[in-house]
Formats: sequence, C-alpha cells, structure tokens
Amino acid sequence: MGKSLRELLESESVPGLYKIYDVKGFLEEMGKEGRPSPNEEVVAAFEQTLGGPLRFILISDEEFRKLLSKL
Repeated sequence: MGKSLRELLESESVPGLYKIYDVKGFLEEMGKEGRPSPNEEVVAAFEQTLGGPLRFILISDEEFRKLLSKL
C-alpha cells in the first residue's frame, strides 16, 4: 500500500509538492525568470474574466504541515 499524504509530506522525499500563486504572484515569478510580463490592462482584463481579483488565503508549507498535524 502507498504512503498517505501525511507520510509523504512529513518525509523529505517530496520537497514541497507545489507552490500556488495568485495571478500577480505568478507574474512576479515569471519576471524573476526573465520572462516578459503583460501590461496592467491585460492583467486586469484577465482577472475580470476570472470574476475579479481572486481572494484566497494562501498558506506556507510550514502552516500546511501544522494544519495537517491536527487531523
């Protein structure tokens, strides 16, 4: 039987499964990679298409592990 999600996260064999970004955070990371960023009007239109700026609470890997330990 495979490992549980908790076991995978607690082991260091899976270094940070994924990093999740909002639109602006993603564009910042693109800039760090040297890729061109779209202009603000394009970003605003894209966010509007998604229903406005997305409002999610993003947590760090450490915070996720703390929440997971409470399950």
